[in-house]
Amino acid sequence: MAILKRGPRVPAWIAAAGIALVVGIVVGYYGHEWLGRSAAPAEGQGMPPAMLAGGMGAPGGGGAGGFGAAGGGDHAATRSLTGTIRGLAVLERYHAASLAPAQRQEVRAALASISPEGVLSEQDAEKIATRISTALTPEQRQILEDLSPFRRAGRGTGAGAAGGGAGQPAGNAPVSAAAAGGRGAGGAGSIDWEHPFREGPNHDRLQELNEALAKQ
Repeated sequence: MAILKRGPRVPAWIAAAGIALVVGIVVGYYGHEWLGRSAAPAEGQGMPPAMLAGGMGAPGGGGAGGFGAAGGGDHAATRSLTGTIRGLAVLERYHAASLAPAQRQEVRAALASISPEGVLSEQDAEKIATRISTALTPEQRQILEDLSPFRRAGRGTGAGAAGGGAGQPAGNAPVSAAAAGGRGAGGAGSIDWEHPFREGPNHDRLQELNEALAKQ
């Protein structure tokens, strides 16, 4: 048999380096895949409540009936009420609310139960917000809902951007807590939510709305 010719031998260190490089590439690839999967949130985890609730939850979430302000949880009903009042005050300022005399009387009666110096509980805030919302027509509630900056930010995405992006409010649900925006629209850590109308923009809008409604 003819003796096969052999090429030059590859130094051991070069062969070892090549093997290590290949192993490193493989390990790096699968390590990256594993880290990516473990870092990805499980379905329903880490998502804003607004996303999970089809756009109605919000970072104020469901305040007093489904619209919420900016993040659900603490003071949701109070946030909803302050947003409703701020929105109505702005609409009345520009004569855009179009409230009928009976509606104005009902809203004034609801506002009369608010004592700026007194403690406003979540239960009372929810009752007042519901009473105001019930006095409004669906079109008026929709206008207030459209004032929400969170709704504007989420329009067209289906996420509702922290509540209010799910379209027209159902039934007599109170309007968004973020209506008319401003410091009272969620995330306002400086607000005393037990006395939300004692001072600041919320106090000013409550007074403005009361004065506007009194003019008939």
